[in-house]
Amino acid sequence: MKPKRAASLAERVAALRSAGSQACRSEVDELLTECAAALLALSAEVRRVDRRLHGAVQTADEGLEALAEARRLADRRNQLDREHSSLSKLIADLRGRRAGLAGG
Repeated sequence: MKPKRAASLAERVAALRSAGSQACRSEVDELLTECAAALLALSAEVRRVDRRLHGAVQTADEGLEALAEARRLADRRNQLDREHSSLSKLIADLRGRRAGLAGG
């Protein structure tokens, strides 16, 4: 997932928080759906990076270039873990907000 998209989702969740009781359930549902889709896309990227990282680790003894690629992929994997955690928190927040809203 692109960091810009994650920031945009976080900003929209913050705007819903600011709206308080003014937020309607359909807005929360729409944002929850977008966050869930982003989480699925992020999970697919994690799997791709994991496969590439496994391959890079297998060839890391072939030279500095292979080792640098393994490090780069490990850094990317750590970044994806942080994004996953942030997005999961947004989803939990939205689910709690949704539970407190009337239909609409």
